[in-house]
Amino acid sequence: MIAFRLAAAASAAALTIGAASAASLPSGFYAGVNAGYDIGRTKTSATVAAGSYFATTSVASINSSTATNLNRNGPDGGVQIGYLLMSSGWGWGAEADFAYMNRSKAFSVTNLYPCCAPTTYTVGQSMERNWLSTVRGRAGFDLAGAFLYGTGGLAIGDARYTETFSDTFAPISIQTLTKSKTKTGWTAGGGVEIPLPSNWSFKAEYLYVDLGAINLAGTLPTNAPIAGSAKFRQHVIRAGLNFHF
Repeated sequence: MIAFRLAAAASAAALTIGAASAASLPSGFYAGVNAGYDIGRTKTSATVAAGSYFATTSVASINSSTATNLNRNGPDGGVQIGYLLMSSGWGWGAEADFAYMNRSKAFSVTNLYPCCAPTTYTVGQSMERNWLSTVRGRAGFDLAGAFLYGTGGLAIGDARYTETFSDTFAPISIQTLTKSKTKTGWTAGGGVEIPLPSNWSFKAEYLYVDLGAINLAGTLPTNAPIAGSAKFRQHVIRAGLNFHF
């Protein structure tokens, strides 16, 4: 809901500016900068299976208590370059961008083993994100000096997911699983761009980004299997300035 409100406010501002100018965006190459707000949505879960180490009641307790959302929001900023072709009020082209962000969040839970109190288990999970890049097509139309467009394409970004497990049995079981990857996924959204004097333009846009998941798998010292999964999604609301060559 916050994402849509911010995107609507930015678009309304751009449309107001565009209404004051009847000029259309020029065809050709452009480059510029952008800044905005990123609403991260990372859904994580740690899982174990019943067997020689984990009782059935322990599996249910661990798997249900570790499903969580490591959501982290904040500002981001970067650059973009692209090409736009305008003809008879319609426009289409392509754009590539890169944005830096600094996101991290951790979660930890400690519970009694249902089968074996007062023995406890502790599961920790954390995520990190630092950058996002997209390569997208853009297509739309000119409305009273404002270029309204839809956009979609490839999303690329870094992601790191870490899971730790420990308990107070003797001997104590401790394991840490971690993976860092450059993830590829998809993005889609829309925006508005309006011309300014001296070959400049202002844009406001919203993007939904899905980078897929990082999956972890390992074995505790007791030979019990343990796994984890983190799904990386985000909403991006940003404004930008472009110079048209």
